[in-house]
Amino acid sequence: MTNTSTINYLLQLRSILIVVLLSCLCTACDFQSLKDPILLTDVEDEFFLDMWEEITPQGRYFSFLIQTIDDQPCSNSTIEYEVSKSGINFDISLQRITQPSDCVEGLYPAIADINLGALPPQYFSVKIDLRDAVVNRAHFTVSEDAYLIDMQTEYGIKPLHSQLRRIEPQQCWGYISFPDELSDIARELDEKIRSIANYRLPTDGYYGYFTIANGNLALKGQPEDQALRTLALDIAEDQKERLSSLVDEYRTRYADQGLEISFRDGEGRTY
Repeated sequence: MTNTSTINYLLQLRSILIVVLLSCLCTACDFQSLKDPILLTDVEDEFFLDMWEEITPQGRYFSFLIQTIDDQPCSNSTIEYEVSKSGINFDISLQRITQPSDCVEGLYPAIADINLGALPPQYFSVKIDLRDAVVNRAHFTVSEDAYLIDMQTEYGIKPLHSQLRRIEPQQCWGYISFPDELSDIARELDEKIRSIANYRLPTDGYYGYFTIANGNLALKGQPEDQALRTLALDIAEDQKERLSSLVDEYRTRYADQGLEISFRDGEGRTY
């Protein structure tokens, strides 16, 4: 090989090496970018997942409730999300935690109420991801009696309940909260309510508005600052006005003395 040929060969080799080196550097940059966190720094690593059926006079609507495990500095913080449905598939993507400009100071979890509407009894597939960086999949079954979720993975998502039992239309539940000096009045009201409706505890389980465990009824958001009587009842349609009138009567007479009364039924009516 002549000197000229050798030089040309070396120049070509150098060009090839430069191209290969640049290609490797670019590829390395691409790999590095894929390794970079996709989640923004204000997105929590872990969330609680729960289920809720909102009961209204217009119908029943199902929601997934997702909240941060850690409290946020604003009590009205929210979780931004995107949701889409294709056939039996629900895709939920958690985007970021938003601290509102009108921050209400106070430590409280950020919450996303992901309303999926009125769902028919059938099987669904659910995907929940954290900005595509972490993906969870679940089997979700709706029946006349309950909502069931079976998480296939739990990366950063901790389900609080695997089953949400559905409240029957005739079911009525509530509480009487009272100071000690009104204990006789509360007992009297309790007895009158039981004379209108049949006292019956549903099967043990989580119902959203209340939970029954070992035959004990605990209502969501029930008062904790004074004595309490809780009731679960079956009420006939023609007895609902009687219950409403009775509750209104005692509320009018004793509310200013600390008596609190709250009841709901399985058709979305409040008393």
